[in-house]
Amino acid sequence: MSTRGWSLIVFVAFLAGGLSLVAGCATVGEQSGRDELTAHVGQYSPPPPGAQRVRVGVPPFQVERPRGRFAFSTDRLDGMAADQLTTLMHLTGRFDVIERAQLGQLLAEQDLEGIVVAGELARPAQVRGVDYLVLGKITGFRVTAEETERQIGVSRGWLADQLGGITGGYEEREVVITTEMGVDLRLVDPSTGEMKSAHFSQFRQQDTARSLGIDVAGVGGRGAADVQIAEDDAGRLMRMAFDDTLRKMLPEIDQRLQAAGPDAQAAPAAPAQPAPAAAAFCGQCGHRLAEGAAFCGSCGAAVQ
Repeated sequence: MSTRGWSLIVFVAFLAGGLSLVAGCATVGEQSGRDELTAHVGQYSPPPPGAQRVRVGVPPFQVERPRGRFAFSTDRLDGMAADQLTTLMHLTGRFDVIERAQLGQLLAEQDLEGIVVAGELARPAQVRGVDYLVLGKITGFRVTAEETERQIGVSRGWLADQLGGITGGYEEREVVITTEMGVDLRLVDPSTGEMKSAHFSQFRQQDTARSLGIDVAGVGGRGAADVQIAEDDAGRLMRMAFDDTLRKMLPEIDQRLQAAGPDAQAAPAAPAQPAPAAAAFCGQCGHRLAEGAAFCGSCGAAVQ
């Protein structure tokens, strides 16, 4: 058999072995990528010493102008967003978080259902059982997908030289998911309307559909196209965006909680002022005596 013939056999064996290796590792690599992608979500540093643990409620968010295709009613996004953030707030170890249903019941019992409207504090009010409210908005929520490809095979080097310039391989197609949304979070004292901490971030992340575990069947072409998102996938993507914003808020939140904690240094007390001397009056005529007087200036009686 000619050298070229042996080279072709070697190339076919090489390519077959490569394909088997890729196929055998696809599941492991895919799972590993998904684990690495979300491994940090919900894992936070412990609260600083002396930080006060406070009670917070998370009313439904306002999700403005969601773009794309969703496999469920977008009206559900407001409550889903609040639920995702409620979980993350609990995982920080800094808050006693009131469940959304329980918060709604508290507000109803106190005739305060309208205290939050469209993600905003409509009016300040004392809410019994709640120290702070976390208000949130999401803007421009959009998920797009774009199919890419790359050539895997032999195109140069020793083996290509042995094959007389013959190249080969296969194309690997991959779908890249781009997630975009603006996230606005505010920690508010409902009794005064004062913002204790606030942050806005424009979240944008690109990952493969496999690493995100998102089914994007039917995506084709080279341009970015809106993807139909399932309810679970929407929750996962919002959770990643909230985690990013909450991490940026924690340093300021920790300062607030430390300042309100039991170990916070009390303000120095003002120096005591001497009590004013009591006024003296003449025992004979009742005339007010001058300070230090030995005799009444009105009747001349001696001061006892």
